[in-house]
Amino acid sequence: MVQVTAKLSGIILRKAELESDFDGVYSAVFERMFGLENVEGDEFLMVLGEIGG
Repeated sequence: MVQVTAKLSGIILRKAELESDFDGVYSAVFERMFGLENVEGDEFLMVLGEIGG
């Protein structure tokens, strides 16, 4: 779980850097996390938008 949290934090930081909008990205992440109740599998990636392959 610690590794997943670290990777997810890095992804969120990178997204904020690419969009040059730290406040907007982190606000959106926290708003979406409050809206998700039982997160399983890849569903937690929904806070980042579309999943690329």
